[in-house]
Amino acid sequence: MQSHKGANRADLAVCALLILALSAGPSHAYLDPGTGSMLLTGILGIFAAITYSLRRFFYRLMRVFRPGAARDTSED
Repeated sequence: MQSHKGANRADLAVCALLILALSAGPSHAYLDPGTGSMLLTGILGIFAAITYSLRRFFYRLMRVFRPGAARDTSED
């Protein structure tokens, strides 16, 4: 049976990450309520940007496949 060096390195990396994750000490950090609000606002902003981009892509795609519609490229 052959031993693969890549598999050994991957196993070593997983073990090292597991040891580091399990040996973490206390951080002694304070997160105020404004931090949670900031994170929530960022997540909602990312969601809104993705939704807007997908909607815009969908409407552009529908404009291509709509029969007989005049193509208006002034928006691009």
